[in-house]
Amino acid sequence: MAFICGFSELVGDSSCGVSSEYPEQLKCILLTECQKDISRHLQIYGISEDQSLCSEMALILARAGIFVVDESHNCITICPKHRSEYRIRWRCRRARCSVPESLAAHKNSNVKANKRILCLQSSLILKKTGLIVAVGSPICITCAAYLKSIRDNEAENVDESEPGLIELNDFLLVSNIPPIQRRWMSWDEISEKTRQRYTRRGAEILAAVLQTISPENAGSIWQAVSSSSTINRLFGISEVTMADQRYLNVLAESYKNASSWETRKQILSIMTDLASYSVISSFIPGITKYRYTAANLHRLQFGHGVPVPAQTSVRVRVDLKQLDHFLSFITSPHLVQDLPFGQKHLTLSSGKILEVPNVIRTMIPRRIVEQYSRCCEETNFQPFSESTMVRVLSECSASVRKSLQGLDYFAADGSRAFDELLALIPKLVEYGATDREWEVKTAENLKTARLYLKGDFKVHLDNADEVADHCLVLSLSDSGDTDFQEKCNHKHDAVCEQCLALEETLKDVEGCFKAAEFPSVDER
Repeated sequence: MAFICGFSELVGDSSCGVSSEYPEQLKCILLTECQKDISRHLQIYGISEDQSLCSEMALILARAGIFVVDESHNCITICPKHRSEYRIRWRCRRARCSVPESLAAHKNSNVKANKRILCLQSSLILKKTGLIVAVGSPICITCAAYLKSIRDNEAENVDESEPGLIELNDFLLVSNIPPIQRRWMSWDEISEKTRQRYTRRGAEILAAVLQTISPENAGSIWQAVSSSSTINRLFGISEVTMADQRYLNVLAESYKNASSWETRKQILSIMTDLASYSVISSFIPGITKYRYTAANLHRLQFGHGVPVPAQTSVRVRVDLKQLDHFLSFITSPHLVQDLPFGQKHLTLSSGKILEVPNVIRTMIPRRIVEQYSRCCEETNFQPFSESTMVRVLSECSASVRKSLQGLDYFAADGSRAFDELLALIPKLVEYGATDREWEVKTAENLKTARLYLKGDFKVHLDNADEVADHCLVLSLSDSGDTDFQEKCNHKHDAVCEQCLALEETLKDVEGCFKAAEFPSVDER
């Protein structure tokens, strides 16, 4: 079966094929799929102490001279033949030291080896000679000590002013990460490509440290560290970026131009999520810790910059029973009349607006208050104050009209009749029927009677009243038609003083009219 794997290009060996060690593998696979247990193999060759050989993939690459595994190796394929040769079928038949003569420290070429080459030693040999000495090959004690001294000298020559760099490189080599040969240059002086390389190397080192500390929680620890302000404080880095600084400058200007504390609190609630109190204080001098805390609480409760509608608290100081009694009185038919057109708007304390039909009150508010007070006295009901009544009437708005023409012709004609009588009284005095004292008294009685008919008389009407003029059944019954008659089950032996006074006043005016001497028939 002819096929070529990607691993053959790394080692320069194109003799790809199948292997009896992997009979089920008939095609190339990715290096990441090489997950066989190698612990027995490492133990046989005495290299189990090498922590760099943590997987079958790492062992195969190490024997090919690749000691640092990165993401680019994940997509390399390998055939069954190369997998077997560089892993299980790999053999080193020589028993003497495998270090090349150009680097060897032993004097005799036939010196016997008693150790095995590890990844660090194989990497150093490749670096010095350009030759690959596979991991697991034999090495003598002298060459092992010599290679260690070379590595220590290189570490000392890296940068003696950095005492922790040697230990760091030891850790990086154990973690399959290339060591740092010299200190990195200033960030402001390097190119964008170098910055990307520094960023990639720094990420690899940080990931290796966190995975060593806690392999299972490395990702969670990094998220917590990167989001915390502690790391910025340790490095002396500002907590806000340049973009956030420009954003905070704009918000600070808006905060200073705001006219009310509510608006400022909404703006400040946006800033509290971007920076701490100390940072915001540099943008808004004089801001107190209380205002910062209040704005932060606003952000947590309502959101960033969300306006909160003002809540008005209504204090009810009026007894609801008294209010209901008064509303029933002012909406009774003897005080209001409906209109066939028009409407008014009633605004509730919750802000809701109700549309109510337009009505007309037949009396002014002051007379309504007086009439209601007398009604409460007669029924022994305790009302609220007169000022509260006036406020309720102002809220329950209605039209007040003096002329009822077009709405109530009976009331309009009756009011006109009283006006004609009031105009007649001065003429009766002029023609000698009576004197000025009678004129004043009679005019006052007529005005009182008119007010009584417009107001209190409607209250006195009832279906079973003992006053004949107040009994609706008696007044509406037709004496000439039995179909429109109804008998009362009570007597009509009571007398209304106001109705009686009106009757006497009208009789008195009639008597004076008959006694007056008019100059002509037309005047009469």
